[in-house]
Amino acid sequence: MTMAPSLFSMPVLSRRFAPRARVLRRRRAMAYAAVLVLMTIMTVMGMALLLRSHTQSIATFERTGKVAAEYLAEAAANHAAWLVLHEQTPASGDIYYMHDLGEGRYGYRIQMHSDGGFATVSAVGAVGQHLARQNYVLCFAPEETQDEPLGPIVVAYDTKVDSADVEPKIRDFDDPEWGDESGSVDVGDEEVHWVELEACPVRDEMVLATLDGNDDINLGVWDGESWGNSMEFTTMAADEAPCFDVAYESLSGDAVVLGRVGSGSTPKYTVWDGTAWVHDPPINAPDPGNGSITTIRMASDPFSDEILSVVRGSSLRISVFRWNGDSFSNLGRIESLADLWDYHGVDLAYEQQSGDALVVWSRFLSGTPKYRTWNGTALGSENSLSGFGWTPRVIRLSADPRTDCVLLGALDLLRDLYVAVWDGDSWIGPRRIGDNVANLERPCFDVAWESSSDDVLVSWGRSDTNRIRVFRWTKGTSLDSGTVENGPDFGAEVQTARMLSLSEPDKVILLGHSGTGGASDLKHSLWTGSAFEQDPPTLLADNLSARGKTPFALVERLPRISAYAVYDTNADAGDTVPGFLQYRTLGEWADPVDTIDVGDSQVRWTDLQASSRGKELILGTLDGDQDLNLVVWNGTEWGTPWEMVANSNSDTKSFAVAYENVSGRALAVSRYGTGTVLKYSVWDGEAWSPTPAADAFDTGAPGSNRDIKWVVMKSRPDTNEILVAVLDKNKDIYLQRWNGSGFTSLGRLDKSATEETSQAVDIAFESDSNDALIAWGSQNDTRYCTWDGAVLTDDGEIPNYSDHVKWMRLVPVPGGNQVFAVGLDKDNDLNIALWSGTAWVDSREISTSVGDDDRPSFDVAWDNAGGEILVAWNPGTTRLASYAWTPGTALSAGTISTTGPNFGEEPSTVRLMPLPDEGGILVLVCTQSENLYATLWNDSSWAVDPPLLQAGGLSDDSTLPYALAPRTGKRP
Repeated sequence: MTMAPSLFSMPVLSRRFAPRARVLRRRRAMAYAAVLVLMTIMTVMGMALLLRSHTQSIATFERTGKVAAEYLAEAAANHAAWLVLHEQTPASGDIYYMHDLGEGRYGYRIQMHSDGGFATVSAVGAVGQHLARQNYVLCFAPEETQDEPLGPIVVAYDTKVDSADVEPKIRDFDDPEWGDESGSVDVGDEEVHWVELEACPVRDEMVLATLDGNDDINLGVWDGESWGNSMEFTTMAADEAPCFDVAYESLSGDAVVLGRVGSGSTPKYTVWDGTAWVHDPPINAPDPGNGSITTIRMASDPFSDEILSVVRGSSLRISVFRWNGDSFSNLGRIESLADLWDYHGVDLAYEQQSGDALVVWSRFLSGTPKYRTWNGTALGSENSLSGFGWTPRVIRLSADPRTDCVLLGALDLLRDLYVAVWDGDSWIGPRRIGDNVANLERPCFDVAWESSSDDVLVSWGRSDTNRIRVFRWTKGTSLDSGTVENGPDFGAEVQTARMLSLSEPDKVILLGHSGTGGASDLKHSLWTGSAFEQDPPTLLADNLSARGKTPFALVERLPRISAYAVYDTNADAGDTVPGFLQYRTLGEWADPVDTIDVGDSQVRWTDLQASSRGKELILGTLDGDQDLNLVVWNGTEWGTPWEMVANSNSDTKSFAVAYENVSGRALAVSRYGTGTVLKYSVWDGEAWSPTPAADAFDTGAPGSNRDIKWVVMKSRPDTNEILVAVLDKNKDIYLQRWNGSGFTSLGRLDKSATEETSQAVDIAFESDSNDALIAWGSQNDTRYCTWDGAVLTDDGEIPNYSDHVKWMRLVPVPGGNQVFAVGLDKDNDLNIALWSGTAWVDSREISTSVGDDDRPSFDVAWDNAGGEILVAWNPGTTRLASYAWTPGTALSAGTISTTGPNFGEEPSTVRLMPLPDEGGILVLVCTQSENLYATLWNDSSWAVDPPLLQAGGLSDDSTLPYALAPRTGKRP
């Protein structure tokens, strides 16, 4: 027998009985009448806290021995209570477990009652000839506990075990372990037939929606800690069909629920805004006039708050709705005679790079599926996809996260399974991959792409085997080259299948709902890139409800990536692989990963730019060997670096990268050698051209020592125009215009700029007019000019502004034509000025003690959350200083603070970037010891204790071997 810990080693208890936090629920606590009236473990001489119901003393000898025996009996009872509290109750309730203590002995017997809320403890203590017995009845209530944090993968399902069990079950998966089963929200005592579970893209949050046998649609929210905010959407749905759905807006993180209420043709909706249900009860969406609603499917645009929905009715009509972030609109009816028996014969998906959408559906007694596209403005015309056997009963679409491919799976009336691939423009296939599929009444197959490869999986159950079948195809090959293989043995026919592609490379979760007759199991197996790990699969739950429907769902709780950062160190001069960080909207950084080897010399300057129309990034690195390397991130992985120039200049940032805003192509421009000619190349989404890089333009500067020192590029909104400002060694500034196909010189702006060792020039486009403002430091004043797309104005002076500005930053103010200018001069003074769109209207000096004017030791950005401008700089102390200004007020009304985040040493360089979706400003700071820190400005305040991203090793605290870029949310 394993002995319990001695009385003296027991910890003091100060909480109520609380076994397994995942299992205990609030409703169970209410079933018990009292709380256990003890918890403190006692020493032999301590005061016992147990309330004794009966004490019988047998020994009647010396009073001292009798009292000692009594105390030992009470100690035995305390020991027994400790075991009950820690779920270490001895196996037998009929024998005494004896222990020595000092010169005496004590023992206990524990008898647990069947309802789990009561226990009887018999205790005995003995010293010499003295014996004491004590009996106790323990009445305890489980502690009301918060739910434990959930793992990244969450499954929701309902069972038929107990009609009084009113909460769908939750289990979480954190590879390789499944958590214990726990509850969610009260949805009533009728078994659930349909489950939808969606994860928020910007918060640690999920929305659960269920439809039960009483035709009730119920909603609940996981807020990152516990379930709550339950809402009864309706008591008048129809449980025979999936007549509701949930989708999150990709940018705001609001959730939209659309569902059937009653037998009419008008669906209703509500919105979860992160705090409350906006419409309770739900309100009307447009009436498509399709009869009683039978099917609703929703999909979210990856680049906006748009959501598309298909709504099918009992009159066999299908309509498409568009949610624009505020309301629904009816885009029109796409089908007037859908398949008669079909509830699953329509689906939709967004292409993950273009943001276009695809809708596919079946028509009554037709073996030719129909499809239409959506480009963000209008639905395309109806088209047909031939080559299928008979009328598709079940249709499933899955979008490749890395391209615009969408795979279609279609199960027809003959139980044959077909696949076809949409490549963004046309179809590949179809191909018949299976027959004798298990079930026509529900989705007994599913489709999922691996997140970081070109492979896609289709899994399905057959009616003649307990093993699932798996089709695997690699993008870029013929559809016929895909293979069909046996998968795991589920022990019974798989009647419903759902798959989820995980963010972890090449992993896909498969859930199979199997069984016939009375058996109904939910099982799991994990695909790891080449095979399923679990065979047979892991049992998650048995006796699931509604085998004819889909009473389970799964999601990955993956917070949306809001921004990216890259940095380089000189830790290993023989292997230069910049680190890559992804910033999540929960305010956390994902673990750093490597980018790609860009040479054997440490990087001194970086440029990280985000595409205007997708998840793509381009990283430019200029190293100590004067090599400029360009490498592309496609949203999942880094490509092969291309050395554009092998003889640039690493003392200054003599290159730049910018995206065309309409086409989505990128332009790279770089110094080449020591001459006055710059090189360029264009990235078209697939390749760089020309290669090698071609001559961009010649500044035409006369004389010697005219080599290029700085290149600054900015893209004009709503066009493919890019302006390029060039500062050369002779302090001349030139301006060039890229029109999408070539360069045009706009002339020399200045021939006496402040100096060539710092970026004394910048460009900004006004928010409304899209006119450009160019400002630069000169040796006697600070100058500017404007460009309206056709005419470059003569330059003028920024009034009441410092001269000899060495570093210039311009930021447009949204909602007008104002531009905010910040300049650092040679006397360590920091100056600001405001451009109205037609003139300079205000200026101010905000610091006379910037810590270093030889480095970019300040920056400026617009805070989307607070609606203000933030300037942050090194004030010569260990803290950041800041200036915050609200538009509409005088610059003198802005707030200056010198008590920003403390970095423990003086900051050297500072970079600011507004977060595109959630608001706030992300700040990177390199200190004098070459440590890289991050912090956040949000709602007019600083985050506390900036995290250290990289401990030392940055190549040089006077250059910028790190950069930030937003995760864009723009549509083309």
